[in-house]
Amino acid sequence: MFKKFLLPLIFLAIPCAAMASTVNVTHKSIGEQYQSFHGIRDNTVTQGRDLTGMVVTASYVDGTTEVVTWSPTRNSFGQSVGSGFSLIYGWRPFELSVTKSLLSLSLDVRAANAVFDISRSTQPGEDTYGTKGGYAFEVAGDDDPEGVIDVTYSKGFKLAGHERATDAYTLMSIDFSGLSGGGLSNGLQFRTDLDSLSISGDLSSVPLPASLLLFASAFGLMGAGAARRRAAR
Repeated sequence: MFKKFLLPLIFLAIPCAAMASTVNVTHKSIGEQYQSFHGIRDNTVTQGRDLTGMVVTASYVDGTTEVVTWSPTRNSFGQSVGSGFSLIYGWRPFELSVTKSLLSLSLDVRAANAVFDISRSTQPGEDTYGTKGGYAFEVAGDDDPEGVIDVTYSKGFKLAGHERATDAYTLMSIDFSGLSGGGLSNGLQFRTDLDSLSISGDLSSVPLPASLLLFASAFGLMGAGAARRRAAR
């Protein structure tokens, strides 16, 4: 009789394994790039107010999209608040709340004079000078949704006069379509390392190499010639 009642109690005492999301992180090392002439500030810790001007784009499962500019709030915090989401950041982590199912969210820090540092490596060629060790997107807190979250970093960053490493970017895009239900329907806390520039406004587009411009020009001329031949038939 004792064993009959003890067995259910043992199963109740064993904690159930919580379902957790799988995070896939990719980065685009080629394509559009940006540079700084004065580099990263010595204190690389970025606070919410340092992201003033960041452009946050939210796309919803219902097909609507909205773009909100980040603004500072009390103390060292900052936020973006839309019709279906709010994103708040003080130190760490980001706190995302939604009232509509969220398909994707992108954070563009070019206007905020900051960069995403996604690598813990400090080896030459892998680490942008001045950024120190960083880390990519990771879920924080207890609200870990079930399914897959795809995170892409793009629009790379480099320090002028230095070879570009593969750790720093100015755009992070989060795709929630792989989650259960096809989007994010509950709150989420997440972390991603950010470093601020030494001087505000010191971020400019990197010109394309002359060889690439020549190739693009030749490709354009070939296309125009083909179009003229089709029109002449």
